[in-house]
Amino acid sequence: MTDPEVPEIVECPARRTRRRSPKSCEQCRKRKLRCDRGLPCRPCKRSRGALQCSYSPNTTRDAASSSEAPRRASQYASNSEGQADVAIVLDSLKFGREQFHSAGYHPPGAGDQAKNNNANNSSSDLFPRPQIRVGTLETDKTRLFGRAHWVHALAQFNLIEKLQFLGPTALNGLQEGMASLCREVASRRSSLKHHRTLELNEPLPGLAGTLPPKATCDQLLSNYWRFFEPIFRVLHRDAFDEEYDSYWAGSTKPSTGFILKLSMVLGLGAVVHQDLAESGRIRGLAKSWLYAVQWWLMGPMEKTARCLDGVQTFCLAVLLRQASSLGGATSISTDSMMKLAMSMGLHLDPDGFSVYGPFERELRRRIWHTVLELTVMTSLDTTLPLLITPDDYNCRPPLNLSDAKFGPNSEEMPQARSSVSGFTDSSTQLLLQKSLVRRLYAVRRMNGIQKPLSYEETIELGKELKMQCRDIASFFYSRMSGTEDCDDRDACEFHRKFLDSYLRRYILFLHRPFGIQARKDPRYHLARKTCLECCQIVSSHAAGLILPQKVTDEFCLMAIRGSGLFKGPLSQDVVIHLGLEVVTQLEEERGLRIPGEPATPTSCADPLIQMSQAGRQPLIDTLRHILGQLRQIIALGQPSCKRYLLLSAAMVHIKELEAGSSNPLPAALSQLTECLQDCSELLRLASADYSQPVTDSDPAWSDEVSPDWSDTLGLFGFDFDLLVG
Repeated sequence: MTDPEVPEIVECPARRTRRRSPKSCEQCRKRKLRCDRGLPCRPCKRSRGALQCSYSPNTTRDAASSSEAPRRASQYASNSEGQADVAIVLDSLKFGREQFHSAGYHPPGAGDQAKNNNANNSSSDLFPRPQIRVGTLETDKTRLFGRAHWVHALAQFNLIEKLQFLGPTALNGLQEGMASLCREVASRRSSLKHHRTLELNEPLPGLAGTLPPKATCDQLLSNYWRFFEPIFRVLHRDAFDEEYDSYWAGSTKPSTGFILKLSMVLGLGAVVHQDLAESGRIRGLAKSWLYAVQWWLMGPMEKTARCLDGVQTFCLAVLLRQASSLGGATSISTDSMMKLAMSMGLHLDPDGFSVYGPFERELRRRIWHTVLELTVMTSLDTTLPLLITPDDYNCRPPLNLSDAKFGPNSEEMPQARSSVSGFTDSSTQLLLQKSLVRRLYAVRRMNGIQKPLSYEETIELGKELKMQCRDIASFFYSRMSGTEDCDDRDACEFHRKFLDSYLRRYILFLHRPFGIQARKDPRYHLARKTCLECCQIVSSHAAGLILPQKVTDEFCLMAIRGSGLFKGPLSQDVVIHLGLEVVTQLEEERGLRIPGEPATPTSCADPLIQMSQAGRQPLIDTLRHILGQLRQIIALGQPSCKRYLLLSAAMVHIKELEAGSSNPLPAALSQLTECLQDCSELLRLASADYSQPVTDSDPAWSDEVSPDWSDTLGLFGFDFDLLVG
C-alpha cells in the first residue's frame, strides 16, 4: 500500500534531442550577426557583400518571419494574365560600388495571394523577379523601370538560380570572382567618365560662404519649421537638425545636397521674417542659391540629383520660387519634379518595397504627397492641363506622427494618432490631403480640353470643397480655443488662413465662369454669390495689413512677397472679382432708375437703392484698403504694379458709375496715366534706396554681400525685370 502523501515516481522516457537546421546565411553565422534571412540579407547589404550572401544546403528559411526581406526570385508569383506584376527599382548600375542591385515591388495587400499562387501554380517561376537591393536612400541613386524596360526581360533569365547546379562551393567562388571583376570595372569606368565629363563639384563655388551667420540662420530655420514645413512636408526635423548642428560644429563635411536644401530653407524662412531689411537681403541671396539648385537638378550632371535629396531640394526650390516671387516657368519645373519623383518610384506605396525601413517608407509618403500638392497648385495657377490622375499612383497618405516619435534608426513605426486624439507635425498636411482627390478632378476638368464642368457638377463639387473649408475652420478652432493644446498660435493662424485661402481659390475658379454669366442670366445667381463669399473671406485676411507700419502677421508678409497662391488676399483674382461685383451692383441699380436719369437725391431716396449702397460699401472699403497697401508694397521695392494699376482704374470706374456717368472710360484712362507716373517715381526711389551699400558689423556680410543682384543674375539667364503681378 502506497503512502498518499508521497507521489508516485514515474520514469520518463529519454528526452530526444535534435539539431535545429540553421536559418541564417553563412556570412552572418561567421560574423555572429542577426540575419533577416533575405536573399541577400540586410547585414550583407550593409557590408557591401550582397553577392556573397549564401545559405548552406540544409538551411531552412522561415518565409513567415522574413516579412521585410525579399524572397528568392523564383518564388515571386505572376498575376492572372501570366505576366509578372512587378515594378523594378534599380540603382544606376554602378558595378562594384552599387553592385548591380535593385528590389522587386509588390503591391500592398497582395502578399497573401502571391503566396497562394506560388504554392498552387508552378508557372510563377516563368517570370521571376530580380533579387537585387536598393542602396541607401540618402546617398545612392535609384530609378524605377516599368514593364516595358529591358531589365524585365533580363530578370527572366535569373542567372544565379540557373547556376545552382554547380553547387554551393563553386557558386560562392563564382560570386566572389564576379564581385572582384565588378570592382575593377567600376574603377576603370569611373576613371574614363571623369576624363570625358565636366564635373561640377559645387553648383555655385563658395555657396556655403554666402550663408548668413548662425544666429540669423537659426531664426530663418525656425520660421521654416513653424510656417512652411507643417503644410508641405519635405524634411524630417530631427534628421535635418542633426545635419545642421554637425555643419556648424564642423565635425563633418556637409554634402552638396544638404547645403542646397539649407539654402532653400533659409530663403523660405526669409519670406516671413519680420525684419524687412534683413528679409530683403536674404531673399536677394536666395536668387543666386536658386540658380545653383537649378543647375544641380537639371544641369549636365542631373543624374546626381536622382535621390531623395534631389526631390527634397526640388520641392523646396518650387516653393521658394512662388513664395518669394522669383518668377520663371514654374510649371515646367514642377513637371520635371514630378517626373523625377516617379522615376524613383515615389508614386508607388513603399510598403511594396521590402528593402525600405520604416523611416524611409514614411519619408517617401510625405515627399510624394508634397510633390502632388505642388503639382496641383501650379496647374491651378498656370491654367495648364494636369498630367496626373489618381490612377497613376497608389502611395498612401503619411501617418499622423510627429517627427520626434521616429527616426532613421527606428525599427518599427509607433502608433499613429487619429485626427481627433491630438495634433502632430503631420496633421496640417493630412488635413489638406483629405480634399486632394477632389481637387485633382477639379483642376483636370477646369484646365483640360474635354467638356467643361456643367453648372450642376460645379455646384456639387463646390459643396464638397466648402465642407472641407468648414472642417479646416473647426480643426483650428478646437486647437486655438483650448480644446487642443496649441503652443504656437501665430503658426496656427498662419496655417488656418493659408489652407482656407487655398481651398476657396478652387471654389472661386470653379464658379467664376458661371458667376460672370450671372450678370445677364439670373439662373447662375448662386455661382455669383459663391464667388463673392470666397473673395470676401479671403480679402478679410488682409485686414491686419496696415503699411507702412510694421507688419507682424506672417500671412500678410507672405502676401506681400509671394506670387500666385502665396499672394493670398492681395491676388488679382480677389481684386478683380470684388471690383466686378461692385460694378455689377451699380449697373443693376441703374436699371432701377429712369433711363438717362443721373443719381439725384430723389432717386437715391429709394429704400432699395439705399440698401444696395449700404451693402456694397464694405466691398468698396475693402478695395480702397487693398489699393493703398499695393501702393505701399511698390514703395517697399516690390516691382508688382499690375494689381495696383488694375485696381486704380476699377476704383475710378466705380466712382464714375456712382456719380451717374454714362461713359467712365476717359476718367479711367486718365487715372491709369497718373498711376503709371506714380509707379515710376516709387520704383525710382526704391531703386535708389536699394543701391545703397550694405553696412553690417559682420565682415562676412559687409564686404561680400550686396543686396543688388541684378547684374549677377543676368549672367545666369534669368529675366527678373518681368517680375510683375
